[in-house]
Parts: sequence; C-alpha cells; structure tokens
Amino acid sequence: MGLAIRVKSLETASALYGVLNREVRARMALQPIVELTGGRVIGYEALFRVDRFPQLNPVAMWDEASRAGVLEPLEEMVAGLCKAIRLPYGLLFVNVDSRATGTVERWRGEAGVVLELSEIARVPESMVVQLEEARIAYALDDMGAGFANTALAVRTRPAYIKVDRSIVDGCRDDDRKSSMIRHLARFAKDTRAHLIAEGVENRGDASTLRSLSVPLAQGYLFGRPKRMRQTRRDPGDRRR
Repeated sequence: MGLAIRVKSLETASALYGVLNREVRARMALQPIVELTGGRVIGYEALFRVDRFPQLNPVAMWDEASRAGVLEPLEEMVAGLCKAIRLPYGLLFVNVDSRATGTVERWRGEAGVVLELSEIARVPESMVVQLEEARIAYALDDMGAGFANTALAVRTRPAYIKVDRSIVDGCRDDDRKSSMIRHLARFAKDTRAHLIAEGVENRGDASTLRSLSVPLAQGYLFGRPKRMRQTRRDPGDRRR
C-alpha cells in the first residue's frame, strides 16, 4: 500500500471516530431533485458531510465503519440528522447502507422519506422485501453502474430509479448512452417507477434527457448541495 493511500485511510478512520465520538461535527447537505420540464423541486437528497474533512469520500467512510463493526452507530447518527430536517415541501432521499441490519426499523413510519439503495454494496433481496412490507419507499441508485441493481429492478418494485452519472454525463453526444437511458425510461414507465437522472451539469444533457422522456433530474445544473445549518447545539458535542 502506497504512502498516499495509507494517509487517506488514516484520514478516513480519524473522521469516522471523530464523528462517532462527537468530537467532529457532521451535517447533512441537501441537493434538489427537480422536474426536467418546468423545474419544480420534488425533493432533496441528503448528503453526508464532515466539517473538518471537506474532501472525505463517504463510500470509504462507510467501508471503514463496516470493517470496524461500527456501521450501525453511523447509520443511526445519519438517521438522527435526517429526521431533524424539516423540509417545507417535497421528499427527502436518504442513502442507506444495505450491510446495516436495522434499516427497516430505523425508518419505519417516517413519512416523506425515500431510502436510496446503492450498488456499492450488494443489496439483499430480503431487505427490499422487508422495506416493501413496511411500506417504506425506496430508490435503486447507481442504475447502469453495475449489474446487481439492474437484476434487482426486475424482481422488485422501487418507487424511484436513479440513473448513474457515468451514463448521464455526455449523453447528448453519445448514442449508446442515450440508447441505454431511453430503455431505462421505458422500463421505469412500464413498471410505474419514477426515473431520476443523476449528475446533470449542462443544458445539452438536460435537453437530451427531456427528449428521452426522463421526468426527473439532479445535478449542479439545478443546484449544488447546501449544508443544513445546526440551529442548536448537540448535547453530545464535546467541543468548547
């Protein structure tokens, strides 16, 4: 392992334990999800941020938490931060790690929340069944980035399907990307799921997505993530 990789790993571990010990403040940043035709905001994705580690890769942090056996406390912390958010309108999309065991009970009965299930960690079909039985809305994230969620999509009933940014970016100039998005849009319509294009950063791609009948989008073109301000001090915060 190279020095740079070791340093990054140490930074990730430091951020993780600083957050869990309430020595470093964690916040959620919100990025809007909009209708491609008309621009109406239908909801926000909650994105995890750590004050003293602005370049932190959340995927690496969750992997470290899984290895260290502290995934549940981390998921519980994120749930607490998200449940404290009061949106004036719209849905709150929250990323959850399918390796965690308490997801269904953690989110049972929470109205206006859509849980995002990513291909980063393989999503057990049993977990999806439990979410459906508990009537918890969920989205299959990173669609097109791998095969796992594609296979899962045909066996389950997600409320939302999010097209991975690697397919969305540059779709205006790439016939193969456009073709894949077109097929996903048709599949979503046939299965009564809402399709969201992620990583939309320019008007050309947005125009192409509209022509392909993609109804919803998310990306810098429509708004960057904005951190939620903490209105009161967390009693567990040890800083002075």
